[in-house]
Amino acid sequence: MIEIYDTERKLKWLNWNSVFNQKFLIPVVMIKDFYHIWTLHFGLGNIWRFPYLCYKSGGGAFLIPYIIFLVICGIPLFFLEMSLGQFGSLGPIAIWKISPIFKGVGFGMAIVSAVVCIYYNVIIAWALYYIYQSYSVSWSSCENSWNTPDCISQDITNVSSSINLSKVSNFSALHNSSNSSKMTSSEEFWLYNVLRQSDSIEDVGSFQWPLVLTLIIAWILVFICVMRGIKTSGKVWGDAATQKSFILLCPAWGALLTMAGYTI
Repeated sequence: MIEIYDTERKLKWLNWNSVFNQKFLIPVVMIKDFYHIWTLHFGLGNIWRFPYLCYKSGGGAFLIPYIIFLVICGIPLFFLEMSLGQFGSLGPIAIWKISPIFKGVGFGMAIVSAVVCIYYNVIIAWALYYIYQSYSVSWSSCENSWNTPDCISQDITNVSSSINLSKVSNFSALHNSSNSSKMTSSEEFWLYNVLRQSDSIEDVGSFQWPLVLTLIIAWILVFICVMRGIKTSGKVWGDAATQKSFILLCPAWGALLTMAGYTI
């Protein structure tokens, strides 16, 4: 049998357990451990991707196949992955010492995680850029250098006067009107200021230095969160998971907050 642990070096691996587990009753410990596992379920996709896919795929009807496959595939695979970590306290590559023929699976897991980190950090960089631009709210008007003649101001008064709207709920009439080429200032901000996409894939374009800076800041923040292992990442994920749980359980809040300031 292949030894998993290096008994000579006697490495002391950090884990989610603490003195807390020795001072309180078993039910409290179980709740704490469940909370740690719960935090691992949350990521950028919960806030960003899942609502979009749910909306695009039929709303509530999407939840039926989603829950079925979650129970059949998602949770069992997640349990197997967690079991390997609990058993060996090793990374995805080293854990496959128990069966070297599957070592490629470990490399695949590491590569997938690296690729996800790369494009997730790009999205975080966009968010940081939006935070910076929110001080001037550049996307609310059409008086910027990147705006086109087809731009429509985000100001609801200007929009309603240009397409004769009486309610915000009729904003979709903008796309059904004769001015189909019109585009809101927020859309133009996203396309022409943030993305600045080139005309074709052959045209690589140039660096967008504001986004390069925010991407560097995003990687620095990630490094700060993980440089001491779970000592720091555990606290970060604990707080983040609590906030995301609150947001996900209140799906109607966005509409309420958006429409609350409108006067008919």
